[in-house]
Amino acid sequence: MRSRLAITLSVLAGVLLAPGMWAIPAAGSARSSGERAAVPGPGAGASAVAEALSARIRASAASDSKRDCVYSANSERVLARFEALVHRRINCVEVYDNESQTWAEWAHPWFLNDQPGYAWATWATAAAGRQLVFDQSLIPTRLAHTAWRAACARGAFVSDARALARNLVAAGLSHSIIRLAGEMNGTWNIDNVGESPRQMREWAACWRRTVLAMRHVPGATFTIDFSINAAVRPLALRTFYPGNRTVDIIGIDAYDQGIGPGPNRWESIYDRPDGIGAVLSFARSHHKPLSIPEWGLAGARDGDGGGDDPAYVRGIADIVRGDDVAYQSYFFNHGFATELARDQRSLRLYRTLFGAG
Repeated sequence: MRSRLAITLSVLAGVLLAPGMWAIPAAGSARSSGERAAVPGPGAGASAVAEALSARIRASAASDSKRDCVYSANSERVLARFEALVHRRINCVEVYDNESQTWAEWAHPWFLNDQPGYAWATWATAAAGRQLVFDQSLIPTRLAHTAWRAACARGAFVSDARALARNLVAAGLSHSIIRLAGEMNGTWNIDNVGESPRQMREWAACWRRTVLAMRHVPGATFTIDFSINAAVRPLALRTFYPGNRTVDIIGIDAYDQGIGPGPNRWESIYDRPDGIGAVLSFARSHHKPLSIPEWGLAGARDGDGGGDDPAYVRGIADIVRGDDVAYQSYFFNHGFATELARDQRSLRLYRTLFGAG
């Protein structure tokens, strides 16, 4: 929905967190270390057993780091703030590389450069169990307003896709989740699916060419995520879905926005056209797990947001825990960050369902 690569001090300063929200549980605690909670022995009362099971579920959720991710404005400093806010360590981070201007830049994403504070390749390979998710455009920006879909469908950019894959493998990122052309059903990104049936067919062929070229590189074991934005254009997913062979995950960005005041807000978000329910059904029909690569609370003045909306947080959590979901990622930037920090009911529920309790 937005340009994510530009990182400024004003963005960092805009993440306003209350001072009391910064303590992280000690490394030796069960919640931060993932140690198994004690289970009462035979003869224990039902309430004690229930509490023990609840504690184990919370500990399991807190250690399920590859499913619970965050976009932290591409900043390690903001990641630390998010961890302090939600009371847990995060081992899955999402970053964006959708503003490369040339093929050379596109094939060597900025996060491979080890810039202090933004060295995500180093972060991802520094400890076992860490997962990097990154949004990669299909083309560099210089190809905007050209017939790039047709050229790509013919295989014109295969060598560039292989160069990207080789650079990622060399950096130790062969197991990354790649959101290729994220939110392709919108019109704000230059690598969108287009307007006509022909453009959509060319776009799908371009996707297939790109993914197959990347997978041809020795050592490449990328997981490819096909993810749309909720309720943007009434496009049938089948008209531009590139096929199961080159898709591993089917995802949806689903913010708490676009729904006016009224009861049953979560149901409206879930059931709207090209909403979570529709994409979940599409993923099931193709035997693919779901992802929610972007979600977040929004203020009432921010696109009809729901403000402090625990029902929305619980709805996302119910899907993640109850369905075949590869990962979810909170969009901790702009108003979505400040909203989570100040909405106490939603924050408490996020900590319970996604954090360390």
